[in-house]
Amino acid sequence: MQIDDLHELLDDNAIQLKSDKQIVENILGAERDWDFEIENLNEFIDVLEKEIGGVTTESNLNKKLKKYNQSNSTSWNSESLCYLIDIFNYSGYSNLKLIFNDLSIRLNETNKIEKPQIFKKKGYPIIKVYEDYFEIRAINFSEFRKFEYHNLKKIILKDPKKKWWNRLYISTSIFGQIFSKIDYIKLKVINKSKREWTYLTPNTQNSDFNRFTRMINHKIKTVANNTYK
Repeated sequence: MQIDDLHELLDDNAIQLKSDKQIVENILGAERDWDFEIENLNEFIDVLEKEIGGVTTESNLNKKLKKYNQSNSTSWNSESLCYLIDIFNYSGYSNLKLIFNDLSIRLNETNKIEKPQIFKKKGYPIIKVYEDYFEIRAINFSEFRKFEYHNLKKIILKDPKKKWWNRLYISTSIFGQIFSKIDYIKLKVINKSKREWTYLTPNTQNSDFNRFTRMINHKIKTVANNTYK
């Protein structure tokens, strides 16, 4: 497993077991303190086995740490070994190779979980786009609503200012000009039964938000086209 993957899983809070999370934190601390960059767990084991001249047991690591401390010449590697030795407090395996293999199996399963594309910006609904559906959370709401693409007709943005009578009112009235600045653009989610859900968005254009709405409509059309083939 790649070291970068461990960083990503930790940053995404995607590691379920506390013991696994602690092991990952120790691995990353050990890799950070090693005297050169390590790319993956298999490489780390190879490096450690060569360094200690044997299997990566707790006993062998402690012996190597004692030699480091006596020589005072490899302080960074000493710090690294301290992180690695602590890992045995969170696993019943006898050496790091077994611990790393066991950890990789569980985390690789976690890594297979689909990660959404997320739009999140102050004042806008939060949108999570998945392969077969999207989720949206309205402003000031705590829960997401899930919409599957195959049930939807389209999503649209409705700007009240673009209607001719509103444009006339805005252009001829001081109050219209004032209130036009605090008006909302409405995001409407419309299913195949013509039922609608409305989400308020700011009345300013946001390119990322527009890109997400286009992406969702493209997925709706793609699913519809595949259904009727």
